[in-house]
Amino acid sequence: ANVGATLPWQLGLDLSWEADVITSASVDVVSAATTTISETRNELGVKLKRELGKLELDAGYTYSTERDSDSHGVAMGGKQALWQDNLELGVRYAFSTNRFGYAEEPRSSWRPLTIHTVDMTVTRVVDARTVAELASSLFYADGFQSSVYRRVPISLDGDLVNATWVDEQTPATRRRAALVARVRRALGKRWIGALDYRFYADDWGITGHTVTSDWAAR
Repeated sequence: ANVGATLPWQLGLDLSWEADVITSASVDVVSAATTTISETRNELGVKLKRELGKLELDAGYTYSTERDSDSHGVAMGGKQALWQDNLELGVRYAFSTNRFGYAEEPRSSWRPLTIHTVDMTVTRVVDARTVAELASSLFYADGFQSSVYRRVPISLDGDLVNATWVDEQTPATRRRAALVARVRRALGKRWIGALDYRFYADDWGITGHTVTSDWAAR
């Protein structure tokens, strides 16, 4: 659900509520007598926007909660059009505090995680049919980055019945970076083609190269 309004000083206000409701059961619900599973996540958001000529600014707050996690997030950013709207520069910063835990344990024992992200974009109208974009994304996380439901057994005799199950150990911090180059072009009067290349790297030793091609007709 979403509602918007225009406030004094040309401020735009958006209020939103999003709910993810999931119910399911195992295929052997009769033979194994398994129970159904139900999960609900609620997210509330508020966002303010303002246009100052060719400069667009926005800031927002989001709160999300479910049985085993909650999150508070703040984001702000802006876009500036230049060169008779043929060039657009954008930057966005987001910060969130998160907590994760078992649904049955008290929230005071949930594991914390903080995340910082910075996104920057440069979009250029090359000609009447072509738009090129260069984007970068920086990510820094500090805190619990595993899964509360993934445990590691420790046993001296190899018997998992008497094993001690402990949390999986992962580094407390993670730095990630991605660079994206994108070209979109109108082909004839009906077709639009896009080609993306994305390079990814982080300090956990992971690198990746992704090429994506999209085609659409109107």
